Amino acid sequence: MIELDYTLQENDFLEFQLYFFKSEGKFKSILLKTWMVFMMFVGVFIGFSIWKNLFFEAAVVAVMSIIVSFIHPWRMRRTYKKILKKDCKVFESRLNTPFHLLVDENQFHIKSILGDTNLNRNQLAKIVETGTHFFVKFKLEAVIIPKSGLSQIEQLRADLKQVALTNQIEYKEDLNWKW
Repeated sequence: MIELDYTLQENDFLEFQLYFFKSEGKFKSILLKTWMVFMMFVGVFIGFSIWKNLFFEAAVVAVMSIIVSFIHPWRMRRTYKKILKKDCKVFESRLNTPFHLLVDENQFHIKSILGDTNLNRNQLAKIVETGTHFFVKFKLEAVIIPKSGLSQIEQLRADLKQVALTNQIEYKEDLNWKW
């Protein structure tokens, strides 16, 4: 049985959003699609420039596209972090609110001033541990457990691994994850 008291900050919700946005392949897919569209336009422009004997312009565009290709992933990370940060405003009512988590053999019970929630263990999808959080992902919900402020992290890790083993779901340690 697991019993915890913790509060969530805006950064906790943002880390959750960023982690699953990147780990589920959405970010990589968007990055690849935008890069391919950009390269297609660059290729058309360079081809047109060469056809019109504008070799200098074609060379300049080629060099600029190489530079942009190196900057593009960083720019997209920054852009999507801003977008997801705005999406986290939905959770403002949950910020700085004390949560009480109780895990028994059948359910995850979450109590706060916002209400009580019971999540059945048979709805568990996976449990992920990053360097700063535990994310317990259900089919339609998720529980964010920040490591900051917890005293028994090793015990919690062992208990969550046991929950994953009991429910035959994935327990993923992604301790070096970075956005």
